[in-house]
Amino acid sequence: MTRTLLATLLLLLAVPSLASAATLTTDRPCYIPGQPLRATGSGWAPGSAWSVTGAGLSGSGTADGAGAFAFNTQAPTVASSTKPRTLALVGNQDGTEVARTNIKVVSFLVDPKDPSGKPTGTTSWGFSGFTPGKPIFVHVKRGKKNYTEKAGKGDKPCGTLRTRLRRLPAVPPSQVSFGKYQVFVDNRRKFTKGGLQYKATITIFRTAAN
Repeated sequence: MTRTLLATLLLLLAVPSLASAATLTTDRPCYIPGQPLRATGSGWAPGSAWSVTGAGLSGSGTADGAGAFAFNTQAPTVASSTKPRTLALVGNQDGTEVARTNIKVVSFLVDPKDPSGKPTGTTSWGFSGFTPGKPIFVHVKRGKKNYTEKAGKGDKPCGTLRTRLRRLPAVPPSQVSFGKYQVFVDNRRKFTKGGLQYKATITIFRTAAN
């Protein structure tokens, strides 16, 4: 009787251990909406039915002979904000949850807090979705002239930054005049169009330029 009871207890203790072997990971910790997202599972029972759900995403299939799988999709849309949202992805094996992981999703956004007022005055600017750990540059173009200013460095993992800049960054105050300026924000020190680049227009009115 004692041996039978001991064997039963050992078997019960082994079940959670097997479940905990399953892992669910993503190819990056933070995404912008629409960015390719790859989730991979390992440690599933070979040939078992897997599914990944959460954050408005879903995928399913059969684990391979090594108990692994891969799921390709796109990061979900979130409300426009420079603050990242944390979302959970849940991995199920044969209908039972065995693993989960969190991802962050943030808008690709440049957001001046108070864009109205004297263009040479300063305001708080928010940046998000840029390359984590890399400098963020604001390029302002008018006609054939290009002006560039380093805003700061995007933090990890979501490339966010909050700093103070002039309402019309980069342009020397003595050269500010009324009219429209094209604004490009990216991680490149020298201005060039294309790639992951935020675009906007800043209009300076005659009364505000004085």
